[in-house]
Amino acid sequence: MRKSLIRLCQRSTEPCGVTDEKSSIYANPALRNLLHFPRCVNSEEGADVTPSDAMTVFETQEKQARDQKLPLCILNILPYGSEKKIQPYLFDFFPLFNEKGQCIGRFIDS
Repeated sequence: MRKSLIRLCQRSTEPCGVTDEKSSIYANPALRNLLHFPRCVNSEEGADVTPSDAMTVFETQEKQARDQKLPLCILNILPYGSEKKIQPYLFDFFPLFNEKGQCIGRFIDS
C-alpha cells in the first residue's frame, strides 16, 4: 500500500508525503520545496546542513503522530520555502496500519 501512496504523491502537485516505521520521509517535490529539505551534505568540506525551522517542526509533529498512532491535524504559521515566507499551512498526518493493526507509517497531506 505504501508504494501506491508514494506513486500518488509523485503525481500530485499538492505537498504530500509518506513516512515508514523508522520515520524515513518520502516527500514529493511540492513538500520538499515547502519544507526546504536539505539537498545533500558536502562531505569533502564536512559541511553540516541545518534543517529549516519548518522541517524541524514537521519532524517533531511527525514523531507526535507516530507516538499517538492517531490522525493529527496541525496548523503551522512558519517561514516556508526557499524564500522563507511566513504563511499558514495545515498539515494532516494519517497513520497507516498493516493487517495486524501495527502502525507502519504515516500519510502526510497539506
